[in-house]
Amino acid sequence: MATANNVIPLGVPERKNLPNLEMKRNTLLGELVVATGADRLPLDVLAGLLLTAVEAKSHQDINAWASRGVDFFEGVSEKLQ
Repeated sequence: MATANNVIPLGVPERKNLPNLEMKRNTLLGELVVATGADRLPLDVLAGLLLTAVEAKSHQDINAWASRGVDFFEGVSEKLQ
């Protein structure tokens, strides 16, 4: 599984494929929200959390979040519950 510092270059999509890629991205983001349980949060709380993450300057916080994200995708978070 790729870590937060690894970026997979996708290249520039052709213009005709862009709407499909945007739809797929939105679908995946929605599925991620549901899979993490964040869909149970009020929308203003979820928006505030996301804005805090986007505006984060602390590399320590970002790395901790990335580590938790990797664990989530590898199924570790399921074992912790």
